Amino acid sequence: MDSITLQARLRSAADAASIDWFRRQCADASVAMRLYYKPGEIAFWIGPEPLNEDWVEDIPITSHMTRTKAAQRIVERAQSLPILRERDPA
Repeated sequence: MDSITLQARLRSAADAASIDWFRRQCADASVAMRLYYKPGEIAFWIGPEPLNEDWVEDIPITSHMTRTKAAQRIVERAQSLPILRERDPA
């Protein structure tokens, strides 16, 4: 597994999730949101509920976080989530 590629993919997925979250959180800061991930994939969603039953609930992402801090927290958390496999399909 190419760790540079893997880390770049983690950061990219975390950035995309945090950008989407930030727009929705700014629209309604009172909505509590959590990080969701898909086991076996590098995929993240931040929202009040999972997109479907394939997503696993994880940590809260609070409305006082910046977009950058949320992305950083996702990358840090991803290091211990069951999303990484011995092979990197990319």
